[in-house]
This record gives sequence, structure tokens and C-alpha cells, in this order.
Amino acid sequence: MAKLNVEHLPLLVLAGIFAASAALVWVAGIQLSHTTDEIDAHFGLGQALGGLILLAVATNLPEIA
Repeated sequence: MAKLNVEHLPLLVLAGIFAASAALVWVAGIQLSHTTDEIDAHFGLGQALGGLILLAVATNLPEIA
């Protein structure tokens, strides 16, 4: 996979890319939390166990790949 060369981009563009990426991670984290709550309720796991198992697995998937 080719890397994106960002050396020529202005600082304002790089700051915009960073802000957009941060917002995307924020929204995805909120959605993951809500989905975990729904799965907990469906299977009756309880919030502590669901958070421990589901969120831990979901947040470690990028490191596994």
C-alpha cells in the first residue's frame, strides 16, 4: 500500500485532516458504546461484562491486524 506524501500540504489542510479524523474516531466510539449497550441488553450480559469483553475486543482489533 502506497503511503500518502503530505510534506507539500499546507498546515491548515493537515489540521483539517486531523480534526476530521478525530471527529470520526469520536463518533465511532460513541456508536460502539451504544451498540455494546444494545448487545448487553439482548444477551443479558450486564454492562460490566459486556464492556469488558466487547469493547476490549473491538478496540484491540486494529492491533491484531
